This record gives sequence, C-alpha cells and structure tokens, in this order.
Amino acid sequence: VPDLRIQGDKDVLVEITHIGICGTDLHIYKGSRKVNFPLVAGHEAIGIVKAIGKGVTKHKVGDRVVLDPNWVCGSCEFCQSGHKNLCQSKILKGVDVDGVFQTQVVSEEKQFWPIPHDMSPQAGIAIEVATVALAAVNKANIKLGDHVFIAGAGIVGLFALQFAKLAGADVTVMDLSEDRLAIAERLGAKVCDGKGELPSNVDIAIDCAGVEPTINTCLKVVKNAGLVVNIGLGGKPASLDMMNITRRELTICGSVACTTEFPTVIKLFSEGRVDVDAVVTHTVSFDQTVEGIRMMLSQEAIKVAVEV
Repeated sequence: VPDLRIQGDKDVLVEITHIGICGTDLHIYKGSRKVNFPLVAGHEAIGIVKAIGKGVTKHKVGDRVVLDPNWVCGSCEFCQSGHKNLCQSKILKGVDVDGVFQTQVVSEEKQFWPIPHDMSPQAGIAIEVATVALAAVNKANIKLGDHVFIAGAGIVGLFALQFAKLAGADVTVMDLSEDRLAIAERLGAKVCDGKGELPSNVDIAIDCAGVEPTINTCLKVVKNAGLVVNIGLGGKPASLDMMNITRRELTICGSVACTTEFPTVIKLFSEGRVDVDAVVTHTVSFDQTVEGIRMMLSQEAIKVAVEV
C-alpha cells in the first residue's frame, strides 16, 4: 500500500509498532465475516506519533498511542445519549475501511489514546479488546460479593474475569479447554468444564462465546431475576427456553464494543492490576502474521501480538 498522509487538520499519523490479532480478523480470514475487498484488516494497534495536523491538540510527535478503531459521528441520537458504540454512522477500521495490518495508520486525534512508553507491547495491543470486556462488566453493575459466572475463557472472558474480581465478585469460569481453565484458575476463578456440576443461583452470567449451549447454560445457572450479559458473537441464531426466561423474570442484554472504558483500562494496565501476560500468549513478527492467525484458529494461542 502507498504511504499514508495527513488529510485533515485533526488527523494524526502513527507509525505502527505492534498489532493485535482479534477474533474479528479470524472471521474475515475464514470468510465468515463479509467485507468488501480489497481490504487491509486489523483494528488493534499501538505505535508512535510521526505527524499531526495543524489543529491537533491532544497529541504531539513522539507520543506513544493506542488506536480506538471505532470512528463515531458524535452527534446522532446514540452518541448524544452515551451509546456511541451504537452510532448510526460508526466506521470500524479493518472492517469498513482499511485497518492496521500495515506499517502506518491515520485517524482523527479523538481515535488515539496516549499510553506510557514503558507499557509492554503485549499490554498495549490488548487494551482495545480489554475495553470490550470491561464494558460488559460495567453493564452488569457487579457489586462486592456477587457471584459471577463466565462462559468462555478466551481473551474477553479472561479479562472479564479479572475485572469482575477487581469489582469484588466471586467468579466461576466455564470452558472446554483444560489449558484455558488452568489460566482462569490461576487468575482466581473457580472453574468447570460444563460436563459436570454447574454452579446455581448465580447473580450474573456473562456469555463470552455467543453460541446456543453457552447462552442456555448462562440462563440455567442464574438465579430468579438474574442477569445474563452477552458479549460473544457466535454468528448463528440460538434457540432459547422462553418459559424459563419469562417465569423466572430473567434479564438478557447485549454488550458491544465500548463507550468510555479506554482510560480505565490504560490506568489498570499501567498500575499492573491486570495480568496481561496470562492472556497475550504469543508474539510473532510481521511476516508471520498468517501463522499467528492460524495459531489462534487452532486455539494454540489465546492472543497473538504482531511485532511490525
């Protein structure tokens, strides 16, 4: 691709140093997420500011930054009501327009957040996906002493586990992978594989897989009037037991992307209050990007960082 250039007064040009491979990238690679080609995929990146437009005030050349890949208008009904993740004009880099599997990225200054120069690259590329997990935990309004059940011990589930623990919850994580359950247990959760005894009377369940078995397991384990928050994007419709939902007055809500979570995640990572190394399991070079994608597809890796 040609070198990118500053186009507007509020634009920032960033030289990318590290990229994160996301589940969305896997769906694009497999063809299950439909996009218009040609496309540069990828939406998780950190880098160094190399040039700024004359109207930029938030960043300066030399700053280290992380990209918020969701461009929103700021003026529609949803942006104005605190739901910018539902912006009617939202554009996602790496899906709707060219993304970050390249050496540069240009966006408006509002789409970059400063990060410490001593933050590890692995932490930097995990900020965006961690905001997704934190948004779901915030939506659940978890309180000290709550029992939280998390279905799926992928990267979102493992971050949701840690944020729920920081909120004071007792957490149980379910997954089919013994290796991932071992990580969840090391992070302070009780674990189960879904084949044996499940917890009961859980206050809140968070589904990070988004497939019919996990959704229905979440609906099964929550107490009467309990809450199920779904983050997972399984890609297929699911059949739900409406009798169970109605008679027990269960609440189901979705959680997508994030709204205001970037500063909090950056602060928690900077303070070392989240174990990122347990989640970002592999680092590859830029020319090994496809191998990194294959490692995640085979579940050999939970999260792969790409060094440009």
